Amino acid sequence: MDLPEKLKQSGIEALENLADFVGRTTVEKQRMVRNLEGKSELDHAFEMGRSYHQDGPDGINCHFTLFLTRELCDSWDRGFNDAKKGGQ
Repeated sequence: MDLPEKLKQSGIEALENLADFVGRTTVEKQRMVRNLEGKSELDHAFEMGRSYHQDGPDGINCHFTLFLTRELCDSWDRGFNDAKKGGQ
């Protein structure tokens, strides 16, 4: 059976393409939700760092999109450390 060229990519290439698509659409959807809530990405990362310390890890407070930039990572860390020190 002859497959079209588009279907001949390796399994790894297909997974990378899927991960790229899912990652981009996930990031875009999360940005839209945060915009509706009036929160910046940095505020959200801070809140998720606090949540991680207070509630333990879950699919939201340790989602990969929280660590896409150095600024997001720093904000998440500040939230985690704030919760660790007992901040409100």
